[in-house]
Amino acid sequence: MGLFLDFVVVVAVGTFLWKGLKNGFFKSIIDLIIMILSVTVPYLFAPVAAEYYYNNFVLSDLLNKINNVLNQNGNIVSSAKNILNLLDKIPSFFKNSFILSEVNINDILKVLNSSGDKALIIADLLKPSIIKTLTLITFAILTTLTFIVLKLMFKYTLKLPKIPLFGIIDSILGLCMGALKFVVFMFIFTVVFKSAFFIIPETTFSQTINSGISDSKIFKVLYNLNLDALKDYLKLH
Repeated sequence: MGLFLDFVVVVAVGTFLWKGLKNGFFKSIIDLIIMILSVTVPYLFAPVAAEYYYNNFVLSDLLNKINNVLNQNGNIVSSAKNILNLLDKIPSFFKNSFILSEVNINDILKVLNSSGDKALIIADLLKPSIIKTLTLITFAILTTLTFIVLKLMFKYTLKLPKIPLFGIIDSILGLCMGALKFVVFMFIFTVVFKSAFFIIPETTFSQTINSGISDSKIFKVLYNLNLDALKDYLKLH
């Protein structure tokens, strides 16, 4: 699997470079702009959309679940464990890597021993894990939608004037645009790939993919670089 993933990267690089060389500078730069905008739009709006979705569609249900646990009249440690179990569906990728101060049972026990609206306070503790999950999934959805809309818009509405360039210069500039498109593509791929594996339940196939990434040489380096960039982005939101 690792060799296959490395082969896919080599093929992808070759494809982007060949298309850039073939299409030339102007057509390639339009494609590059589309890809950059497909990242920029979700970069700006995914956190806002995630926050909106959390407040309007998640928070109420989360509070109900927390209150149901609190109303079970179990001992305080059991209640704390049951509340933490609400995060079981949040991938460990977030809890271990993205939460600056990961919620633990002591945090929950401290709230349970305090006064005030316990359910609301606990929800605030759990919120970062949930928000970061929603942000990544929203990022992937917005990236896909933005790319499709812009691709159609540029294809059917924008007519660029033909500006002749000396053939070899046009091809070389197109080649450079192809390389930049591959860089942006890898980030988009990382976002969509991670989101897909968070939405799809863990299976033997997903475990095989993760093992393949660990065994790969080229793919693993590029993937981890983009994953670090994604982590930095989510830490800021």
